[in-house]
Amino acid sequence: TYYDTAGGLYVATQDPWARRKEFCFKGSTGRLDGSVTWRVPYDALGQPNEFDTETSAVVELFRGDWYDAGLLYKRDVAAMNAD
Repeated sequence: TYYDTAGGLYVATQDPWARRKEFCFKGSTGRLDGSVTWRVPYDALGQPNEFDTETSAVVELFRGDWYDAGLLYKRDVAAMNAD
């Protein structure tokens, strides 16, 4: 989650394997750049990498602070457990 006084960006993944992910966000005047790195050990032996995350992700703009981001997380956890 990245936020300032104007609002924020909520990012979450529901990864049942809890694989390592790196989220990088950099804000500047009126702009937010982001990237995601999802490192997976895979030996393709010259073939295309057929990696499938087998999970879903959420990227959402919101107004508020850490508490409001926590409410979004609570919502997502409830939805994930509904299945």
